[in-house]
Amino acid sequence: MRKLLVLLALLCGVASYAAKPRKIQRVYMFGVTQSFNDSVCFLTDLQAVDSVRLEPNGFLTDRTLYMLQCGQFVASQMHINDATTAIFFSPKKATLEKKYLKVRRRFQREKGTNLVFLGTDQFRFKPETWTEETEQAGDEKPKK
Repeated sequence: MRKLLVLLALLCGVASYAAKPRKIQRVYMFGVTQSFNDSVCFLTDLQAVDSVRLEPNGFLTDRTLYMLQCGQFVASQMHINDATTAIFFSPKKATLEKKYLKVRRRFQREKGTNLVFLGTDQFRFKPETWTEETEQAGDEKPKK
């Protein structure tokens, strides 16, 4: 009987966690794109992006799409096709500024790496658009 109660409590906890809505809010982010076949590393400015969805645990929904935005810009504008992209994000600007300085210093100290800054006049993250249909379809984005 105890096992059944524990299992029931666990299932209720999981169900309530899954039912929590995602928060739509402003998030600060920056991206890093680097090719391991080249010595160039691209670093975007720290940017505020509105209407971003965060999971209840604070994880960025569709972070892959934001990485693609940055990676595709570098591929199309800078002609670096084999680059790896990472994004960093936080709802708190001060937290992300510390991370930004740490990442920037790391690449500046790395010998043989040419760090290229992408200002907001060159590249800007765009919020991903959401509809009720995409949420109900398992959070998959419709193909354009």
